[in-house]
Amino acid sequence: MIYSLGLVLTFNMGRDITLLVIYPFVFGWLLLTWMQKRRKKAES
Repeated sequence: MIYSLGLVLTFNMGRDITLLVIYPFVFGWLLLTWMQKRRKKAES
């Protein structure tokens, strides 16, 4: 899901690569990373 969002956002960026354009990708990636770390801690 996050990969397809990144692909879609690539077309929207054009020459303007700013956090305003890619914030859904960045925050989605951070959320998934946090969730994976939390799940690993719960399993151990």
